[in-house]
Amino acid sequence: MIRFNQEQATTGDAAIPSVNGREVAFCWWGAILWNAVAQPTGFICLEALIKGEALAALGLLFPLVGLRLLWQAFKKKRQIRDLGEIRLNMDPFPASIGGEVGGSIDLPVRYSADNVFLVSLRCDRGIKRDDDTHMELMWDERGYATSMPIGTGTRIAFRFAVPANQKSSSNVHVWTVRVTAELPGLELDRSFIIPVLRDDRPRHSQLRVPLACEFKPPMELPSRTVRIRRHPAGVQLLFPCRRNAKSALLSAFFSAWFLGGVAIIVVKDPGAEAVMLPLFGLIGGGLLLYSVWLSGNSIEVSAGAGELNIVRRFMGFSLPASRIAAVAVRRVEPVRSGARRTGTCAMLLYRITAHCSDGSGITVGDGVEGRRVAEEVAGQLREACGVLPNPAEDH
Repeated sequence: MIRFNQEQATTGDAAIPSVNGREVAFCWWGAILWNAVAQPTGFICLEALIKGEALAALGLLFPLVGLRLLWQAFKKKRQIRDLGEIRLNMDPFPASIGGEVGGSIDLPVRYSADNVFLVSLRCDRGIKRDDDTHMELMWDERGYATSMPIGTGTRIAFRFAVPANQKSSSNVHVWTVRVTAELPGLELDRSFIIPVLRDDRPRHSQLRVPLACEFKPPMELPSRTVRIRRHPAGVQLLFPCRRNAKSALLSAFFSAWFLGGVAIIVVKDPGAEAVMLPLFGLIGGGLLLYSVWLSGNSIEVSAGAGELNIVRRFMGFSLPASRIAAVAVRRVEPVRSGARRTGTCAMLLYRITAHCSDGSGITVGDGVEGRRVAEEVAGQLREACGVLPNPAEDH
C-alpha cells in the first residue's frame, strides 16, 4: 500500500523534502486533460444555447471549471518557483511515539512579526479498496510555529507532543507535517511525510520553542471582517458590509450567467418554448437578491452591562434587534458556514453563535474568515458575557 523504509527512516537524512512537487504535477495533468475535453464542449454548448436549447447552458460550466483548474495549477507552480526547495529539518530524527515531533524550516522570506505560520501534525491510515488506497485520518493536532529572523530570511520552528497510544510509521500509517501561511505576495503551503517510530526511550526535541498547540502569536483582526471597540462596560463589535464582498461578487457573476442565458434565448428566438427558462430565471434572480443581501447587511453587537445586544442592518435600515441577558448565554462558539476558494488554499468561513439557556441560538457574527479570527471574536464575546470556553469544542 504505502512504501515505508525502516532503515532509511532511522539512518537517512533529517532534512525532509516536501511532497508538493508531485501535487503540482498532478494538478497540471488534471487541468490539461479536463480542458482538452471541456473547452471544445463549451463551444458546442454555446452554439446550441444560441439556437434556443436552454439545457445546453449547463454544458458551459465545464469550461469554467477547466479555467479554474488551470488557475489553481498556475498558483501552485508559482508558489514552488517563488519559494524554491524547502526542507524540514527534524529534531528529533526520527520523531518518537510518546515523545515529540519537532523541526525547523528556513524560508527565503524577509522576517516580519506580522507573518503567522500555521502548522499541523496528522496520522493517516491507508485502507486498501480494490485498486485504490483511501487515507483515513486517525489523529491530528494543529497550532502555530515560532518564527525568528535568520540572515535575510525567516526560520520557523515547532514542537508537537505525540501520545503514547498512537501508531508508528509503517506501510499502513503515514505521519505528515503541513505548514501554511499567507505571506506578502504569495501563499506558503508545504507538506512533509516524516518518520515517527516507537522507541524504548521516547525522544524529545532540543528546540527551545513552545508546543505548537500552546503558542498563540499576537494578532490584529482584519478590519474588513470585524472591528472591535472596547469600553468600560464591555465590548462592541461591528461586522461591516464589505466582509462578504467576495461572496457577493461571485453570486452576482453566476446570477449574470443565468440571467444572461435567458436574455440571449429570448432575444434570439422570442417564440421558443424553453421549459427551463423560468427555472433559470428564478435561479438567476435568487442569486442576484442573495448578492444584494450579502453586500448590504452589517451586524453590530454590544456586550456589557449584563446584556448582549445584536442589531442587523440592511442598506442602513435596522432590522428587528435581539436583546438577551448576559447570564442567559451558555456558550459562544464559531460554526463553519462555508468556504472561499478551494483546495489547499481554501479559506473557511465561520458564523459566531451564542447559545442560550432556553436552547435557542442567536447569530452574533457571520462572514468571518479563518478559524483563528473566529476564535478570537468568540473569545472577546465570552469574556464580555462572563462565559467560559467550551472545552469540547472542535478544533
